[in-house]
Amino acid sequence: MNIKKFSASKWKHRTDTVQTPELAPWCAEDEKAECIVRNLDAVELACANEAAGQASKRAAIAEGLAGRGAEITDAIRQFIGAAGDAPADHVRRLELLQLGSVKPVFDLPAAMHLATNLPATFMLLTNRILELTGMGAEPGKPKGSGKSRASEPQ
Repeated sequence: MNIKKFSASKWKHRTDTVQTPELAPWCAEDEKAECIVRNLDAVELACANEAAGQASKRAAIAEGLAGRGAEITDAIRQFIGAAGDAPADHVRRLELLQLGSVKPVFDLPAAMHLATNLPATFMLLTNRILELTGMGAEPGKPKGSGKSRASEPQ
């Protein structure tokens, strides 16, 4: 393998358009019901994998800050995005969707709303992000110098 050539290659995110007809009621009339998602790089994937651990730490902080008041604890949890009681895979997928969504871009509240109300769509999108991540980024085509080649004398 030519490491220099590999290292000099330009790369771009691998993307895919996922048909989501169940989201049609929230699309403009001239807009297709689809979502564009992309692959994650290694750092983003690691962040998504660590999200569950971070959520449980935030939940513990919320408990400590709130003391004994359940209402205050819940309010603090919502404010800091703690989901300590959610399964680790769910928290990971929330992070995957936030990082891998291109159009529309899902922030945490939107990702949670999608997961709660359209769980199959949530799983479809996050599974596709994982598939694209497994395929890796796409190598770009090398660009020419922009200069014309001198013609050979005839």
